Amino acid sequence: MAEPETVNNLSTQNDAVAIASYDLKYFDYIMGVLLPAIICTVGILGNALALVVLAHDKTNCPTLMSLRALATSDLLLLSAAFAQQVNGLHTCVH
Repeated sequence: MAEPETVNNLSTQNDAVAIASYDLKYFDYIMGVLLPAIICTVGILGNALALVVLAHDKTNCPTLMSLRALATSDLLLLSAAFAQQVNGLHTCVH
């Protein structure tokens, strides 16, 4: 009698481990790939908008030049990070 109960208990434990593993895959996918890709997309759009706004101001004061340089470097960094995340989308196992 103890044997079927043990087998049933092991089956339940294996199911729980399989469900936890399945949930962790999606959590890792969301937190490791999708969320950074969304953050990069928002950052790219924001920095592009900042560059457009800053380009309309024709004064060459040091503050605006620094802001343009900051927006440009941030845009390049976020573009590289986004490219890395897109690569992660293709290599991630669902």
